[in-house]
Amino acid sequence: MSIGSLFGGAAPMGDPVDQEVQDLGRELVGAVNTLQRDQFGPLVDSTISVCGDFLSTSYEGQPSAADTSETGQTVYGCRIVEQTLEQYPDAAAWESEEPKFGDDPVWNEVAAAGGLFGSGGGGTSEPVDAELEKIGYELISDGATMDTDGLSTSLDQARESCSNFDA
Repeated sequence: MSIGSLFGGAAPMGDPVDQEVQDLGRELVGAVNTLQRDQFGPLVDSTISVCGDFLSTSYEGQPSAADTSETGQTVYGCRIVEQTLEQYPDAAAWESEEPKFGDDPVWNEVAAAGGLFGSGGGGTSEPVDAELEKIGYELISDGATMDTDGLSTSLDQARESCSNFDA
């Protein structure tokens, strides 16, 4: 779910950085949402193929030291929450600068954070943080329904729970 959302599959983002990646993101999100488990393997293979150039190096071309463990994914979700709260610090900001569906990546980022917390795909058997997993469901739900009041509250709760991680 989180990978598909980061690729732009949870909501349209205007002109995609890469149409193939955004299309793959839509397929990933769709397969997770409809529990098409038979599609998971082929979609993961497609993701690895599409992202091959990025798996061993960082954006700057340096060897990647990304922490892809469950805790590392949670920390990354916390960073997305912080980034979102910088742009939309409270309910008033969502109202005055409401992101346009189809033009703002925030909808995908919120869904990605929820997925990184263990939500969106049925959760994990032992989540890294049970409270963040619950908040992740709220982030996905609030983002999907464009409930900016609920989203503001969920983001604040996520920030508080993220204080337990070095984000």
